[in-house]
Amino acid sequence: MLGDCFPPDFKANFSRERGISPGDVLYLHCDFTTPPKVKYMVVVCCEPLLVLLINSDINEFIKRNNDLMACQVQINREDHDFLKWDSFVNCIEAHAAFDLEIIKEKIAIQYGDVLKGRITDHCMRQVRCAVEISKTMVKRHKKLILAALQHYE
Repeated sequence: MLGDCFPPDFKANFSRERGISPGDVLYLHCDFTTPPKVKYMVVVCCEPLLVLLINSDINEFIKRNNDLMACQVQINREDHDFLKWDSFVNCIEAHAAFDLEIIKEKIAIQYGDVLKGRITDHCMRQVRCAVEISKTMVKRHKKLILAALQHYE
C-alpha cells in the first residue's frame, strides 16, 4: 500500500490531524466475533466510533430472511483494491468495540496494516440506505450513523 512508503513521523501526524472518517476501512482484530478474528470493517460514525463488519459471504440464516438480506451491501473487489474478493457490508448491527484514540494510535504506528482504504461513495450511499431500513439495529446507533452519513443521501 502506498501509505507504507511514508516515514513514520508523517503517518503519525496524518493520523492525529486527519483521524478517520466515515467510509474508511479498518482491518482489526475483533473480540466480538465468533470465533474472534481479524476483520475488515467500515467506519460509519466517529463520535462514538461505530463500525460495520465486511464479510466475504452472507450467512445462510440472513439469506433466508428478506429484511436481513436488504441490509447487506455488496462491495466489489474491482472498485476496492484492498479486498481479495467481492464482499458485503453487514448493516444489521453496528459495533462500538473500539476506542477512537487507540485506533488513531494504531494507524500512526501500523498505517497500512490498519487503515486499508475507503468504500466508494456509491457504496456508502447504499450503506446509508441499508442502515435506514434496518429493523434490527439498535435505534441509538442507527440515529448516530444516519446523522454521520447525511451527506450520502
